[in-house]
Amino acid sequence: MRFSIPYQSPTSGLEDGFGGFSLSPDGSQLVFGSQRDGRLFIREMGDTAARIISGVGDADYSSLAFSPDGQWLLFGSRGKLMKHSVKGGTPVEICDLNRGYMDGSWTEKGDILFTPEWGSNIMVVSAEGGSIPRQLTTLRTDQGERAHLLPRPIPGSNAAFFTIWTGASFEDALIAIVDLSTGDHHVLLRGGSDARYVSSGHIVFVRGSTLMAVPFEVSSLQIRGDPVPVMDGVLADGTGGPASISISNNGTLAYISGEMDFLPTDITIIGLGDKRKRIVSAASNRGAPLFSPDGSKLCVEIYGPVFHMGVHDLRQNILTQLTFKADNYRAAWLRDGSRISFSSNEIGRYQISSVAADGRGTIQTLTDQPGNPYPSSWSAGNILAYGITNKQTGQDIWLYDAKAETKTRPFLQTPATETAPKISPDDRWIAYTSEESGKPEIYVQPFPSGEGKWRLSNGGGQNPCWGPDGRRVYFEREDEIFVVPIRVEQGESLSPGREELVYTAPGLNRFDVSPDGRSLVIDQRIIRPGQRELKIVLNWFEELKKKVPVD
Repeated sequence: MRFSIPYQSPTSGLEDGFGGFSLSPDGSQLVFGSQRDGRLFIREMGDTAARIISGVGDADYSSLAFSPDGQWLLFGSRGKLMKHSVKGGTPVEICDLNRGYMDGSWTEKGDILFTPEWGSNIMVVSAEGGSIPRQLTTLRTDQGERAHLLPRPIPGSNAAFFTIWTGASFEDALIAIVDLSTGDHHVLLRGGSDARYVSSGHIVFVRGSTLMAVPFEVSSLQIRGDPVPVMDGVLADGTGGPASISISNNGTLAYISGEMDFLPTDITIIGLGDKRKRIVSAASNRGAPLFSPDGSKLCVEIYGPVFHMGVHDLRQNILTQLTFKADNYRAAWLRDGSRISFSSNEIGRYQISSVAADGRGTIQTLTDQPGNPYPSSWSAGNILAYGITNKQTGQDIWLYDAKAETKTRPFLQTPATETAPKISPDDRWIAYTSEESGKPEIYVQPFPSGEGKWRLSNGGGQNPCWGPDGRRVYFEREDEIFVVPIRVEQGESLSPGREELVYTAPGLNRFDVSPDGRSLVIDQRIIRPGQRELKIVLNWFEELKKKVPVD
């Protein structure tokens, strides 16, 4: 039996669609998030309406997982790995997620396997919370392994599947098995991602937008035969590898139809005075736009199997690609507009690199340190403020100065999460996001002394951006952009004003302020057509066994 569940938000009138979703192990419940709402919803499969799961207000919709007994739900929220009872109550924090990237799952023993950030190993932590995660897998960078992702425990064994990204398309990724006791892993299949064992006796995974299956013997951890296509037209994320599917133990299949795509977004320039819109690109594979210092160009990330840096000339409406090797993202312009710095894994792990904005010359590597550093902003004196991850203190803020004897040094390193440092136009202040209060808020400190601190936001805030006069700080909160005026008083002292709502952008991904202060550039995630409904197939195992016999 096949039917569809149309997306209907219990709370929002905005255009929306399914984000992450998961069927309970027994197939009786469906939990889902949305593209526009940070809350989670649960629906009994026999009902026609969903209800809100109380206590969850800022969930990562992209990754949801039930516990094996169906009583708990795993998700990410504000840089934390969380669990929450499906009956309601208060979410329980398990551990930090660094920059918030998470694809996790539960083992039968009560541990959680997850990836804390892009380009990392798989970690394991007790689902009870309060313990420190330990590393499970080890990237073999000398063999081309660039990320370990999508861990899926194999029931009835002490092993799990996971996906190895090799820096190319996920159609060419590797599916591996890891021993949960030793961390040793070996490749099982080549060409696909997001493998999972289903109780019909198969491995199911995605290759492009095609669902594949092959018989699998749990006792020997061996496949029996060759993978066979069983369904076409399944939405797959070409930038991270997951398939938009969930399969219960009783054979119910839920999926979103579509193709393999790469974060389609709309990039728009908005006038702050008249709110006039200029479409830069629509439903394209580029995003994270940043105005050049003269306002004539945008630096953008070009999405694909790997990300590349590009410059979009606003006058000529021409895109020039700047990088052609490895994976590159998180850019920052030099103040004179001559170069763009970014994070690249060309040497096997992510470091900060720099390229001429016109594409000429060679790419230079600036840093050489663990923790996946990424650039955020340059001062007029060519000091770079950047983010980095530390095993003890989490996400911190460091400074890079090519002229100094010691080129890199910590600026803000505390147990709290600190990200997105932005140096003011006059080089006197630095704005950043910190979670020292328990949720992300915007703060400002004197630069480079770091003596003193003022909180600007009230109710959450991320990704600060200075206005050109250095007297306004913009930031985002969910799908809204706010501004806070600040007054500089005697010495190194600030007097923040009251925050004001500037613009609402459903699906907001990133924004920037033009050098003249008259415009915003924003990119917004679009709702794919297939995300407006969830397709359900009951007793799917009967169909699967006919196409791919186990015996």
